[in-house]
Amino acid sequence: MATATLTAPTHAAPAGGAKQEGFFKRLFAALAEARMRQVEFEMKRYRHLIPQNEVKAAGYAATAKNDQALPFVR
Repeated sequence: MATATLTAPTHAAPAGGAKQEGFFKRLFAALAEARMRQVEFEMKRYRHLIPQNEVKAAGYAATAKNDQALPFVR
């Protein structure tokens, strides 16, 4: 009589530690960050041209001195 032992193959974790993000993911993140910095720069550059009474009338809580209430500010 013969005896057979069945075991499931186990896969070892890849060596090398944490997996690095892909090239295109890092590239896209860098481009998005650069565009966000450019937008912030342009907004600061032209902030003095926006009348504050119009901003309040439109319902925004942000002002020229406090722009943290804007929807795209981190």
